[in-house]
Amino acid sequence: PTRQAMQKMQQGPLAGYMVYMRQTEGVLRSLADLKPETLAVMHGSSYIGQSDKLLTDLAGVIKESFNNGQ
Repeated sequence: PTRQAMQKMQQGPLAGYMVYMRQTEGVLRSLADLKPETLAVMHGSSYIGQSDKLLTDLAGVIKESFNNGQ
């Protein structure tokens, strides 16, 4: 669902709103290495459960969606 939402967002007025840097993937993978059991976002619901795979998967989706092939 995240991949689809990011692809849709990139086609609308919010395209490019999220900054992608070389460090983004590494930061998310470093957070995954901590094996968090809760993810709480600023605006939205929290997730309770094994979150390391979610963060690793998110790192890949963000890279794919915002890296523009770089």
